[in-house]
Amino acid sequence: MDVEKRAQSLGMSFTDVVVDALSAALGVRRPARTALLSAVALWVAAEYPAGFPPDVTRLVFLHIRDNPALRSLYDEAIKDDRKDPAGTRQAELNQTIGKALIHLLFAQPGARAQCPPGELISSYTLLDPALY
Repeated sequence: MDVEKRAQSLGMSFTDVVVDALSAALGVRRPARTALLSAVALWVAAEYPAGFPPDVTRLVFLHIRDNPALRSLYDEAIKDDRKDPAGTRQAELNQTIGKALIHLLFAQPGARAQCPPGELISSYTLLDPALY
């Protein structure tokens, strides 16, 4: 149960964590989605140890966009072998990252904000510190 709760807080499933651990133990490449979520969690913890700005979600996606290694993982994670024109894998990954931020930062969602064109996301939720 503890592993499941921790996995969910990172936007991962129990299976993601098991696959990630087995990949590391066997010396094989980690799945892009899992590697991205882990890297984002580590970056957020290092970048915002004592608080975060309301637009932290946008800042995380800007960091992914501007960091070549993270952008490569992001692009690989949303790659769809079925050539999904609706971009549902990207939408799902973006939502997963947003939800993970809420857990990682002990935040609560606030108002919605729009992003300028050219970003990985078109809108995001402003986050506030949780009151509990």
